[in-house]
Formats: sequence, C-alpha cells, structure tokens
Amino acid sequence: MVRRNIFKLLFSFVLIISMAFTAGFINPIKIEANDITSHGGWAVNCKGEISGSGVYGYTSNYVVNGGAKEIEHAVQNGWHVTAVVGYQSHGVTWYQCWDSDDGDYYGWIDSNYITLYGSGNSGGSSDSGSLAGNAINNRRGEVSGNGVYGYTTNYVVNGGSKATQHAVQDTWHITAKATYYSHGVTWYQCWDTDDGDYYGWIDARYLYFYDSNNNSNAIAGTPISNRKGQVSGNGVYGYTTNYVVNGGSKATQHAVQDTWHITAKATYSSHGVTWYQCWDTDDGDYYGWIDAKYLSFYDAKPASTQSPAPVQTKVVEKTVIVEKTVTVLVTETTVNQETESETTTEIAEILKNNNDNKGNNSYGDRQSDLNNQNNGNLLIILLAVVILLLIIVAVLMIIFITKKTKTPSNQGAGLNSQATNVDFNNYNNSDTYDNNINKNDNNEQHEQDTSSQEDDMYCPVCGSKRNKDDIFCEQCGCDFRQY
Repeated sequence: MVRRNIFKLLFSFVLIISMAFTAGFINPIKIEANDITSHGGWAVNCKGEISGSGVYGYTSNYVVNGGAKEIEHAVQNGWHVTAVVGYQSHGVTWYQCWDSDDGDYYGWIDSNYITLYGSGNSGGSSDSGSLAGNAINNRRGEVSGNGVYGYTTNYVVNGGSKATQHAVQDTWHITAKATYYSHGVTWYQCWDTDDGDYYGWIDARYLYFYDSNNNSNAIAGTPISNRKGQVSGNGVYGYTTNYVVNGGSKATQHAVQDTWHITAKATYSSHGVTWYQCWDTDDGDYYGWIDAKYLSFYDAKPASTQSPAPVQTKVVEKTVIVEKTVTVLVTETTVNQETESETTTEIAEILKNNNDNKGNNSYGDRQSDLNNQNNGNLLIILLAVVILLLIIVAVLMIIFITKKTKTPSNQGAGLNSQATNVDFNNYNNSDTYDNNINKNDNNEQHEQDTSSQEDDMYCPVCGSKRNKDDIFCEQCGCDFRQY
C-alpha cells in the first residue's frame, strides 16, 4: 500500500514537470517592458519587416539569461514583425518579435535583419502621422520603384537620426499632404490612398503624381462632342495641358491601363501626335491628354461632309451569239460618264469565262473516262495472271500425283518371278548401293537365260531334243554349258 502511494506521487510529480516544460514551449513567456528595462532593455513597440534570408529568432534563455544558444523560430525575408522590446547581449542588439499578421512568436531577432517602420534601429519613437513641413493640397499618385522607404518626421523635418517609417512597393497608391526639403532631397509626407496607412516622408524621385503643378482639368484645345472608348495598351499615360497645348515641359497627368473606359471631350495636335483630353467614363477621374493611337473609340469616325458624286443608273439589253444566242440583261451604275463600251467588254469576258469553263469541264470528262478505261484494263490483266497461276498449280499437282501412284512392271514375256525390291535404307554409302544394283542386274539376266533354255529344250548344233539337266548332246556331243 505504501509503495503504491509512493509510485502515485512520483508519477504526479513527473507529469506536472512535463506539463510545465511543454507549456514553456507552446506559450513562451513575454517579457514585459518594465521587466526588461530593469535588466538593461528598452521598450520598442514598433512594426517592421525581416530584411534578409537565413534569419532566426533565438530564445530568451540565450539572449537575456546567457544560456545555451537555441533557436526559437526561423523567419523569412519580407515577413511582417512587431518588435516589442529591445535588448543588447553577445555584442548584438536584439528585438523580441511577434508576427504582425497572425501573432506567432518568433523570439529574439538580430536588429541588423529588421527594418522598423516607426523608428531607427537605435530605438527612437515612431511618428504619429500628424502633418508636418509645408502643407499642400492633396496630391494623388503612386510609388515608382522597388526598395523604397518612407522616413520619419524626426529625420526629415527635425534633423534627427535617419530612421525609416514604412517600406513601400512599386505602384502603391499614395496621397501626399505635405512637402519639405532637407538632406538635398524634396520629400512628400504620404498616406496610402486606399486604406489610409501612414507611410512617412518619401523621396519625390520615387513618386509619380497624377496631377502636376499649375495644371487644371478644364477643357482645352478643340472641344468635340463626347466620344466614349477605352484605352488600348499598357504603360500608357495621360499628359498635362501645359505640355500638350501650351508647349511647356513634358509632364504626366495620370497613368492609365489597358481597357480602362474613357470619355474624350477635346482634341489637339502637337509634338507630332494627335491627342484627346480624357476623363474616366465611370467615376469622372481626369486622365489628361492621351495619344490617339492608344485609344479605341466605340463610335465610328464622323462621316465626310462632302456631297457624293451624281449617280446614273440605266439598263442595257444586248444579244451576243456564241454557239447559241444568249440574252444578257446588265444594270450599269456610272458616275458622270457613259460606260457602254465597258459593258460590252464585261459581257465578252463573261462569255469567254463560260467557254473556258465548258472546255475545262470537257477535258475533265475525257480525263475521267480515260482513267476508268485504264482501271478496266488493269483489272483484266490481274484476272489473267490469276488464271495462269491456277493452271500452273493444277499441272504441278497432276504430275506429282502421277509419280506418286505409278508402280514398276516386270520386263520380258512369260516372267513369273517377282521384281526384286532394293531397300536403300540398309546401305550407308554409294559404293554399296552400286554393288547391289549390279548384283540385281546379273540375277535378272540369269533368270532370263534360264527361262530361254526352258522354252527351247533343243541342241543348238544338231537340233535334237534334250533334257533340262543334260550337259552334253547325246547326238552330236555338244557341250550345253557353252550356251
């Protein structure tokens, strides 16, 4: 019982330690500003972004407590961060950072890899976004270029240390409300046109304004009836009246994009270009003077005011004989002159074309007949070849069958003996084969002589009759063995 209780206590202790250890990783303890300042840190509370690749955030144990170097989180270039407090250790200025968008904790990041929008990396205060410098009427435009930053009022107007307020990107829409000249640069204090974010002071060289100084959107040039259309092309700009009509320096009024709807109210020719003074058809924004070659109007070009030439219409009936009589009814439209001779020429051309077509058709028919005839001849030749092959095959089969069924017959009349069969399979070479053939021939000759003697049975000398087994003739003494 005691051992069981001890085991439960040990198990509970281990479980509590494990939960505490795990909670430390899941929910990192945020060091408050008043806590870190007592250890040599400072409050930052500024937004910014990561500048660089292969950047890591490190643990509080390493940065603040001097423990082993441990990575808290990897971060990437351009990620938005919020720096809450700063601290110096290991010869580095650190910012304790969270993700500005979703609140993820990144740990302590080296300040050399962070661009803060609200202050310099030394920990100054951010701008409140209040107007400073020289106030102007709101001017709308866009950022022109990448790697552009807005800077703080403290740097631009007050002469403080250089510190960035906010990073901006190419084509971002801005509204400038104040201007100031310092550090050899003309600055504009800018806000985002769409959502009102404060960007700080941006160098005028990286800004493109839709309007220009001393330029109005009053109709100029040659007024026309409103013509609606759209922009045709990208990278197109509208230019100022001062440049197009007054001959001033070249200055853009507004950037426009492909298929934007425009309404032209005036036109003018200058600098070798035909211009149209345009407004946005949908919301009325003024775009300035746009080159006509980048505009596509919905309406057609105005009709010419010149009166048309008088038109005469007459009907001419003519008869032309070509193989047969053809009656042609021609309607002629003439302008200030008779065209009777031209009509005759046209009729002749029509008839000539008809004859040519007829000739072409006849030639085509003849060619078709010739092709059909050639095809028939080719078919006959193929049939003849097939029949010839069949005959040859039949002859060969007859010869083969005849040889197969033919049996050898005995030679000489009155022969009762059977023909001698030679088994060629019992002989291994040609010499043995020849010897057996000769032996068979001798046997056949002997049988023929014997048969002849049996048929004759007379002495060849005296002609007296003899017996089969006699050796000498009883009458003349003839030796039968000689015969």
